[in-house]
Amino acid sequence: MGTAPAPIIFPAEMFRHHVLRFPVFILTALFVSVFTVGCGSDSPPIFLEYCIPVDAGSDVPHVGVVLDYDSISEAPDSGSEAVSDFVVATESPLTVIPGDSSYSSRSLVVVDRYSSSKVAARLVFPEMNLLSTTDIQSLLPFADHVPDGILGGDVLRRFAVRFHYSSDPQCTFDWTPGTYWPSVTFLREVPDRDHSLALDGFAVIPFTLAGGGNMVASGSEYALGATRVGVWLCLNPDPFDLSDPPEAVDGHFPVSGIDAYGLIATGSSALVTTGRMAERLSEDASITQEGGVTISAMGETIEGQHIHGLRRMAVVGNVSEELSPCAELAKRRGREYARHNPNTRRYPKDLNGPVAPAVVIEVGDASSVPELDTLVLPENSAFWTSLWEETSPQVPMYDVLIGGAVLKYLEFTVDYPQRRFITRCAHYTPEDQGACPDDVPCCLQGGSCNFSRPCMQLP
Repeated sequence: MGTAPAPIIFPAEMFRHHVLRFPVFILTALFVSVFTVGCGSDSPPIFLEYCIPVDAGSDVPHVGVVLDYDSISEAPDSGSEAVSDFVVATESPLTVIPGDSSYSSRSLVVVDRYSSSKVAARLVFPEMNLLSTTDIQSLLPFADHVPDGILGGDVLRRFAVRFHYSSDPQCTFDWTPGTYWPSVTFLREVPDRDHSLALDGFAVIPFTLAGGGNMVASGSEYALGATRVGVWLCLNPDPFDLSDPPEAVDGHFPVSGIDAYGLIATGSSALVTTGRMAERLSEDASITQEGGVTISAMGETIEGQHIHGLRRMAVVGNVSEELSPCAELAKRRGREYARHNPNTRRYPKDLNGPVAPAVVIEVGDASSVPELDTLVLPENSAFWTSLWEETSPQVPMYDVLIGGAVLKYLEFTVDYPQRRFITRCAHYTPEDQGACPDDVPCCLQGGSCNFSRPCMQLP
């Protein structure tokens, strides 16, 4: 057993509890199945397993939220002041609302505010403790702009949450024919097994849910569940070109790139990394650093930097204790080359044993995006030190926040109940045959079905 995570401390001035009632518009939103999920002392949420359109124009998903809905007798207009703009932020352990510092019981409804003139309820919390603060920007420093509030991990961890930042073929409505909305969907579960998901092109990557502990506010203590979702990465691996394969190294596909551990951060528009990792990346002459970035985070004003030239990153599912993330990616590439060239044995030592699923994002050259937008924050900043203190020794120290600069290329589900990050390229279709054999659809083999940039999947 490791030591307990460090307490999370927020100022608070008062605590109160309200008994809330349901307005009519909550119950009549849609004639589909309604579920409840219990968790902790809050009232269980009521929700519809139906996609919620989001605004993801700046690579961060924004949803509509109505607070204290018991005072509202009918659905508000989509543009009314009663509908607040919240960012869905997996990196935030708590849901945060505007106001003087407190941690108190409120009601909250996540609504569809984009597909019609009146909002429609999708996720209802009759009562839950919510943190309020006047400085939301400090808690969400890497978002595209300052929202009204944050929909955080205390809500998200109850569900399998599916994200799609671009036009989602699974999110359309009878009243908006031909329109496919960027979306977020709250699911009770993803029942499919890993193998079935792989056959449909998904990389299924297990994760350890970290963090949590006790929150201390004005002398009172509150237990918080773990919310941090970490995955293994290989930063800046060499390109993978089936037509020009590299020479084998001791029978293996050569390892390239830098191993890293990343935090899924849907509330960040950029990638964010440490100064130490930036120095390692800069050993590649094509990657440079530029100063002049001022960031306000966790009550500090920090001088950061931009990284230029980072173009490739892989999210990798480690399946062995012997191989690092980049070594797992190299083995997966060796196996993939053999699958497309069955009459050669260029990388014979990569042909046996399990291989890790991976999704590789590569921009530049043929892509209209020249590089992955990446910020650098020093290790001694409160942002990093508080994150590491909260999650140590449960998981390794995070090197990277994985924000919208990468996530926008993916369709992904953070399956909190089963601790799985389920992902594939956002524009995957079963017809993406890539370089598969003519008579075998690669999606039925669990192989790579998309060799076009900016997203390559190796499920």
